[in-house]
Amino acid sequence: MIKDKLFIEGNIYKPEIKKQSPGEQKTEQSTSLSGTPPTDNRKSQKRARHGLNVCGIKKRLQYPEFIELINRYDIICLQESKTDNCDEIFVPGYISKMKNRHDMTFRKSGGLMVLYKEKLCDHIKFLSSDSNFVIWFEISSSYTKLDAEIAIGSVYIPPENTKYSSPDAFREIETDILKFSTKYKYVCLNGDFNSRTSTDADFIPTDGNDISDILNLPEITENDTYKFEIYNIPIARNNKDKTKNNYGKLLLDLCKFTNMYIINGRIGENMTGERTSKNAAVVDYFIGSLDFINIISNSKVLDFSCLYSDIHSPIYIDVDINKCTCEYGSVPINSMSGEKIKKWDINKKEDFIINLDREKISELQSYLEETKSCPTDSNIFINKAVETITNIFVTSAKKTFGTSKNKSKNENTPQSTRSQDEKPWFNIDLGKLSISPSEPEDN
Repeated sequence: MIKDKLFIEGNIYKPEIKKQSPGEQKTEQSTSLSGTPPTDNRKSQKRARHGLNVCGIKKRLQYPEFIELINRYDIICLQESKTDNCDEIFVPGYISKMKNRHDMTFRKSGGLMVLYKEKLCDHIKFLSSDSNFVIWFEISSSYTKLDAEIAIGSVYIPPENTKYSSPDAFREIETDILKFSTKYKYVCLNGDFNSRTSTDADFIPTDGNDISDILNLPEITENDTYKFEIYNIPIARNNKDKTKNNYGKLLLDLCKFTNMYIINGRIGENMTGERTSKNAAVVDYFIGSLDFINIISNSKVLDFSCLYSDIHSPIYIDVDINKCTCEYGSVPINSMSGEKIKKWDINKKEDFIINLDREKISELQSYLEETKSCPTDSNIFINKAVETITNIFVTSAKKTFGTSKNKSKNENTPQSTRSQDEKPWFNIDLGKLSISPSEPEDN
């Protein structure tokens, strides 16, 4: 239902609404707009999130089929709502929040809207953002039963080379991600990015051949691709749209510099990377931090319907609640509290080798010999060996290069500054690593 506000001499006119009797209210609440009782198809321990570019919300709400689509989901993020501040959108059982392109205009365009079930009113909090391209909200852990809150942003970026396109859109969203990533473990964006990315990498590839990369711990913390294997998430993604445009490059860059990853083509029924627009292109995405992707049980692109949108297919994800989440190993690799190790200095290479703890190396070699008979897939033994190697390197690096105070992420809002020399974390190939307990040879 759509309500337009009527202004008389500058004041909003509000007609009296006839109250229904309790019997009338009961009849209306037990019946959906289609004339049949609404159903809830969610499986236990899962919560559905839905995203769709509706190309104008008002005309969609005229269709009972669209209302039925909404009723399937707890939260639905809509793009291109084409509303302004004079509009009121009413969907039975839902609360709406809008971010409009214009306060009041004859020709309406753009716009973002979030609809969430009334039962979630105490669990949803909208977050402040200066960008007109995204609307952010928080889902409380008291609802999801996770170990932390979830931050979700609904995005609409107008197509490139149009009068509404902006080169600042991705930069603004990137700044928001960096800001919210300091507070939220689970971060997700969904919407119409008008970006075509093909199957190009959304992370910075690594080769793992430079010892300086291993020891440059401040840079290690900037990339968490090692979690792909831990969480059993495919590092490569599928995409039936093999085209890439300029906005696609910008989206991939955004992912690389914020540790966000594209969910399309990686999870569940949409492992194949189905098209989302005109059955020809992928421009609508869910992207998220790896911790967020780890709690997704399914993702899917629904069939296109002209009752839902002019050209876009709905996409959705299922999020597990009550899911046990844990960090990798017992060494907090990506949370160096209090101090950080200074960068690798090639002139101190020999000092670094001398400072390696020979006793610890001998103990490690003995441990590896003892565990040869253990199953090769035993994570306990592997994790302990990796932890020991890490501690040997870290201890030597501290002695050799020194440490400096590690500035807390929360002290200042991180800026979206990029360096061409940024180096990401990479996985250590233990099969190629050899440690000798002997002293370095004199040159």
